[in-house]
Amino acid sequence: MEVIREIDPAKAAEQLRDADIFCGFDLPASIETAKDLKWIQLVSAGAEHMYKAGIRESDVLVTTASGVHVHAMAEYAVCAMVMLARRIPEVPKEFEERQWPPQRPGFCSGEAMSGKRVGNLAPGRVRPP
Repeated sequence: MEVIREIDPAKAAEQLRDADIFCGFDLPASIETAKDLKWIQLVSAGAEHMYKAGIRESDVLVTTASGVHVHAMAEYAVCAMVMLARRIPEVPKEFEERQWPPQRPGFCSGEAMSGKRVGNLAPGRVRPP
């Protein structure tokens, strides 16, 4: 097996002609020029952008990276909720202006998350598949 890493689009298109497998975000050339291509591994979660390349009509297997970031995204969502509830984005400005608002007696006091209800309105998955 030979692995070729190419970031130059023209050179990548040339290498794709004889490739069996492609890994990346988007094909550097038309599917018709890739006569030996059998598998495309996308580094993105979605593959909609590949439909225009004629992939759907071909026998080439397309797999995606869907789900690889579900744990990190869930952790980010929790972190962002706590950060906003505790009003952390306001802290650097207050430090810079040397302001210590009386309604915030402690560092980043804001509002506690305890007892709050949380809803998920995200269109994607934020849980393991």
